[in-house]
Amino acid sequence: IVPAPVTAENMGTYNVVSTRVGELPVEVDNNYILYVNGRRIVQSYQFEDRIVQNFHDANGNLLGSQEVDGGGKRCIIHEVDGLVCPEELWYAIYSQFESSSGVGAM
Repeated sequence: IVPAPVTAENMGTYNVVSTRVGELPVEVDNNYILYVNGRRIVQSYQFEDRIVQNFHDANGNLLGSQEVDGGGKRCIIHEVDGLVCPEELWYAIYSQFESSSGVGAM
């Protein structure tokens, strides 16, 4: 999870990506394939999330919809061939489980 969207090109240029768990190394091989923390980026997807406002009558019937200006976010998803930070993922899952169930809490 990163604080701001980062394109594959930017990661390759700066050889690092900042995440919630710290900076991860980015490597580029001779075929221009990117690796983040040793995991290959298979494909990247980029889209803009749009916010849509719906209008209803008093009975709840949909009257129409309208896109809200400036309400979207730029999103980039990088598909990798394995877990980039497996230890941090398991820690986050365990911490969530521990805080929600009371298991292991003192």
